Amino acid sequence: MLNRLIVAFLLVAATTPAVLADATGDVKNALTNLENVKSYHMELTSDNVTVRADVVTKPTYEIHSFSGNIETYLVGNNMYFKTSGKWQKLSAGGLQNSLPSLEKMISSNRHTYVATDLGPRMAGGALLHAYRVHDATSKKVETVFLDAGGRIVRVETDKIVITLSQFDTPMTIRAPI
Repeated sequence: MLNRLIVAFLLVAATTPAVLADATGDVKNALTNLENVKSYHMELTSDNVTVRADVVTKPTYEIHSFSGNIETYLVGNNMYFKTSGKWQKLSAGGLQNSLPSLEKMISSNRHTYVATDLGPRMAGGALLHAYRVHDATSKKVETVFLDAGGRIVRVETDKIVITLSQFDTPMTIRAPI
């Protein structure tokens, strides 16, 4: 088992630098790719709280999220909350268009990012390519992990871990009531 892991690590290490040559360019390309996906699944963990969400970005921005016993939908101009087993409908009044999407939040300061290639790393049970990303404007430092397809699949800060998966998987998010 250990020999297989070493061989896999060496194989990735030997082939990845040829494809991923410019760290900052790699991260910026991954951000562009993220802006163009039609849907994805996200898990955000912070302070022992995990929020899971399915997100449809095109043609309209819709979300189905859940954390613990709270479930939320954002569909059209309405937001739906389920607490204690009962659904409530609230008017989002254009909230859908004003909410910053994850892909826009991540890429908003892309022109101020400087990335350093950290090479192959194990994260979340997968061998990924890691980058330390420093935002010169906000002074924030994050570790961004790309899969073999150059997609952002994990972002780590000092307090938050975000994982992304199921890119462009057909998803339909409908109002629950």
